[in-house]
Amino acid sequence: MWLSLWKKEWQESIPRFAVIMGILLLAYAAMIYFAFTGSGYSILLGFLSVGIHTVFLFLVWALSFHGEWKGKTQWTWLNIPASGWKLVTSKLAVGFTQFLISVVLLTAVGFWTLSLFGEHAQQVEENGIAVISDALRALYPLLLGLLMSVGITLGLGAVFTILMMRIIKPFGWAVGIAVWGVFVYAIMRFTQTPVYEAMFRHGQLFDAEAQLQEAVVGSATFQLEVEEGIYLFAGEIAFELLAITAVIVLFSWLMDRFVQA
Repeated sequence: MWLSLWKKEWQESIPRFAVIMGILLLAYAAMIYFAFTGSGYSILLGFLSVGIHTVFLFLVWALSFHGEWKGKTQWTWLNIPASGWKLVTSKLAVGFTQFLISVVLLTAVGFWTLSLFGEHAQQVEENGIAVISDALRALYPLLLGLLMSVGITLGLGAVFTILMMRIIKPFGWAVGIAVWGVFVYAIMRFTQTPVYEAMFRHGQLFDAEAQLQEAVVGSATFQLEVEEGIYLFAGEIAFELLAITAVIVLFSWLMDRFVQA
């Protein structure tokens, strides 16, 4: 049943995914063109493309859930003989798959554009661009993790707000935004406590400072520094996965008990 729901959602999501990808492909084409001309607009469009990906999941998940009510298909969707977790996770999985596809394309185009810009920008030393590119590659796991964390937080917040709109009327949207904001704030505060450090800061996977120093070693004209102590731990990833799982369980429970057509 879950796979059937995933396939159904994938087919229904193709038009909006195509629109988003069309916009991004136009931005990428412009990035490459400006890179060939040595224009700084290529870098600006690169930052804009990354910014779009921070709200990518917010857009696709919000459009997916809200679209059931906007398209008047909520009765059919909510009465499918499947539990709430299957309805929720099939939509989340499709959106996340599309996000990953888009991130892979962004990564490839981004590094290629940076290389082209280094070759054609007369006002910038080519070696400096090469070092920046090496530094970004070195820090890529950390940057990707940050992008995914921000994107998932915004996306799940959008889904929670939409569910609240269907449970509490007419101000469910306000309740959803407020509760989600408090939840995110509480999580952020908890990650700064000794309890969190003792429980989850274990299993170091990534040392940003070491990776960055290795990437720029031997460069006499360009130096980069990163704040000491920026690491990525397996325990932190486990905590985020537990938090996401708890939120999805909450969504499933709300779908089964309270969400109204």
